Amino acid sequence: MGKEKHTNPAQIGLANKSDFDIATKVRALLKTDLDHEAVCVASHDRILYLSQKVARMEKALLEIESCPFGIDGFPSASEAAGWMNDRATTALDPFSSN
Repeated sequence: MGKEKHTNPAQIGLANKSDFDIATKVRALLKTDLDHEAVCVASHDRILYLSQKVARMEKALLEIESCPFGIDGFPSASEAAGWMNDRATTALDPFSSN
């Protein structure tokens, strides 16, 4: 059997380190090998991008979960659904044109 991929962040090596700390360590691995440098830079950038994307999605989810529905003075369910769709789209791709 092949190696299992960890889906639980606690099972990933250096789980006590932040994404930023790991990205910094990856960036620091640079050697004179240009391919190694390209891989390290791409890994560093990808880690930071994904970390920021997760933070945006968590913020959008918190906003969605804390939004009251069915209360006088608040948007209808259909308006709220449209708002949630817009927020999710923005969280997934902040450069999308709405």
